[in-house]
Amino acid sequence: MRSNGLQLVALARTVPKNGGLNLWIRLPDPLDGSRLLEESLRQSVSFVPGAICDPLGEMKSYIRLSFSYMNEKQIKEGVRLLREAAKEVTDGGK
Repeated sequence: MRSNGLQLVALARTVPKNGGLNLWIRLPDPLDGSRLLEESLRQSVSFVPGAICDPLGEMKSYIRLSFSYMNEKQIKEGVRLLREAAKEVTDGGK
């Protein structure tokens, strides 16, 4: 998981290291989480938008990734696809 965390740093500003079955990622300001979810689903990758988990609405710039059922190869591919989706959302895939 460590190498995958390093790959995610390019997508996110901070990667909390609390342990557990989920990884919370704070998205960079220009990246819209709802648009990222739409694009990610087109690539068969899903995540939970932070706003769904927060009744106060303070987690809008976060996403929650679950990795408990994935092997390392699947996680690497998911991270790659998520980064592609983020690139598509932020700059039209350029």
